[in-house]
Amino acid sequence: MDTNTTQQKIREERKQRGLTQGQVANALGISRVSYLAIEQGKRELRLTEKQKLEELFGDSVQGSIDNQREYKQMILEFLSLPELKEVPKAKLAGLLYLADFGWYYESLESMSKLLYRKTILGPIPDYYFRAIDEMYEVGLIDIKAKETKDGHTALMISSTRAGELKDRELLNQSEKAFIKKVAQKWKDAPTREVAAFTRGQLPYQICRDDEIIPYSLITQEEPPRIV
Repeated sequence: MDTNTTQQKIREERKQRGLTQGQVANALGISRVSYLAIEQGKRELRLTEKQKLEELFGDSVQGSIDNQREYKQMILEFLSLPELKEVPKAKLAGLLYLADFGWYYESLESMSKLLYRKTILGPIPDYYFRAIDEMYEVGLIDIKAKETKDGHTALMISSTRAGELKDRELLNQSEKAFIKKVAQKWKDAPTREVAAFTRGQLPYQICRDDEIIPYSLITQEEPPRIV
């Protein structure tokens, strides 16, 4: 691929994901000026930078669609477990982060390959809330408001069909086993404890508000204590 094609693809991928030049530069560990030179074709990508871009952007738009499918399958896998027949919506978001980043710590790749953002609620992909809405609309999950033990009201996610669904081919047996380990460790933890743990980890602490959180930061956490 020539330089002009490369710079155009990088620029289009960045804009498609709603990322600023500064956010991508931070993910690559370089200055905004250096990243701008890459987009303008004045500077070539180093191998490590190319690898980080592939991690940040994914391989293609079709890959992004597959990642969304795998993320939904991760949700169904959690809900199919006896430990988590019904789980608060906010806690489920935290468990998905633990599975994705914990798996990256062990295998150097995430399960969903979606981009997580530092939000006030914790590290969450932009796609999370859309995924929940889409799954609710087609009847894959139920959402009910329920009063918790501490007197608060929480949106509870459940799926009576999750255990019946066989279309989870994007998750291998090792990934399913890891999800089960995450569920077993955190099944009795209240939402606030899960949220506090995810916000206390190095990847969340290092990044700025609303910034994309690179998966590679989890490898600097020793140990992450996710499972």
